[in-house]
Amino acid sequence: MVKLSRFVSNSRNQVKKIISGGLNKLIVVIGPCSIHSYRSAVAYCNEITKLSKRFSNLFIVMRVYLEKPRTTVGWKGILYDPDVNGLNNINNGIRKSIKILKYIASSNMPIATEFLSTLLHCYTSKYITIGTIGARNCESQTHREMVSSLNLPVGFKNDLNCLVDGALNSIVSCSKPTFCFFLGKGNKVRYSVGNFNSSCFLILRGGSFKTNFDCFSINLCISRMSDILISNGIFIDFSHGNSSKNHIRQLYVSSYVCRQIPTNNRIVGIMVESHINEGSIDPSFAKTSPYTSITDSCISLIDSCKILSELNDSMFIRKPLITV
Repeated sequence: MVKLSRFVSNSRNQVKKIISGGLNKLIVVIGPCSIHSYRSAVAYCNEITKLSKRFSNLFIVMRVYLEKPRTTVGWKGILYDPDVNGLNNINNGIRKSIKILKYIASSNMPIATEFLSTLLHCYTSKYITIGTIGARNCESQTHREMVSSLNLPVGFKNDLNCLVDGALNSIVSCSKPTFCFFLGKGNKVRYSVGNFNSSCFLILRGGSFKTNFDCFSINLCISRMSDILISNGIFIDFSHGNSSKNHIRQLYVSSYVCRQIPTNNRIVGIMVESHINEGSIDPSFAKTSPYTSITDSCISLIDSCKILSELNDSMFIRKPLITV
C-alpha cells in the first residue's frame, strides 16, 4: 500500500509540473467513456500500459469514470449500479470500484476520474492522479469546496453552452482558502478550514451547438486566463461537444489540435474517449460485450494508437514554457 501511495503521489507531482509549464510533456487522458466491468477495465489497462511505453513525449493517464452524470435518466455508473440492472447495489459498487482502481494504480498506470458525488470521493480519491468536474457541475459551490480539499490536480470543464466563465471562476475560487464539510468518525458532520488547490485547470470540451478546439477559441481562453492570473495550462477534450458526439470525429479534432501544439505550450493535456472495441452498445448487453462502451461511443484501440502517435510527434519541436 505504501508503494501504491508513493506512485500516486509521484504521478500527481508529474502532472502538476506539466500543467504549470515545468515539464515539457503532454498529458493524455484516454480510456472508456465509462467503466462497466472489472474485466474490461483490466483488459484496457493492460493494453494502454503497453502502448504508453512507446511514446516518450506523452504522460498517459487512464480514464476511469466510475460515476456518470445524466441530463435526465440513464445508467449512473459502476459505482452506483455495478450490475447494470437498476438495483443500485452501491455497497458492491464501491467495493468493485476500489478493486478496479487498485489494479490499475498497481500496474503503474495513473488514473483520471470525474468526481460527481461530493461524498463518495472519500473512497476513491487516494487512487486518483487527475480529477475532473463536469460541465453540469463546473460552477457548483459544493464541488468547489470538495476540490479545495483534494490534494490532486483537478480540471473544470466549460459548461454545456460552451461558456468558460463558470469554470474559470471555480479555478480562482479553489485557489483561495475556503472550508469544506465532510463526514468524520461516527458519521458526524465535521469541517476543515483554510483549504485551497492551486493545481486546477480548464478543460475545453465544446458545447451543445459549438466547438472550442480551434486556434481562436483556445487563444481567447488563454488571454482571459492571463487577465485573472490563472497560469496553469489548458486541456482539450476531443470528445463530447468538440466531436459533436461523433466518436470518429475525435481523429479530426486530434489532427487539428496537433497542428497547434508545436507553437502553443499552454496546451498541456488532451482527453480521448477510447475502448478496446469501437462504438457503443445498449446497457442490456453489458455482460456479454464487456469491451464495448455502454454509454458514449468510443474509438477503438487501433484508432487510439493513431492519435497517440500523432500527439507524440507534435511534441518533438515544441519548446518548453519558461518559468521563473
